[in-house]
Amino acid sequence: MKADLRQLSEADLIERFRALALQKSKFLLDSNTRPLRRNYDDMEAIDQQLRRRGPEARRALAALLDDEDMRVRYEAARRLLAVVPERALTTVQAIANRHLMPVSGEAGMTLDALETGIFKPD
Repeated sequence: MKADLRQLSEADLIERFRALALQKSKFLLDSNTRPLRRNYDDMEAIDQQLRRRGPEARRALAALLDDEDMRVRYEAARRLLAVVPERALTTVQAIANRHLMPVSGEAGMTLDALETGIFKPD
């Protein structure tokens, strides 16, 4: 990600995160794995920037839990499990129950990882 994330508003960070989640869906559906790693790194950079700004900044990502796109909802929910746990978990469970691949599969794996303790939200 070329832009200095420190200079962006929370709203800009959230919109950029949403765009990256939509892009991730396209990369996965096209089996285009090369840019997928960069996409992951860019989403993580936004997540880290929101974390540096504090809990309220992280909660701003919760606006994406109502997004029309299931991938966007999942990516936001996964990162919000420690911040708004009930709402984020409900979102992940709903996506897993939809059985629409690949995102429902990822949501199911997230639930398994939470249950077994492999994944601990922070």
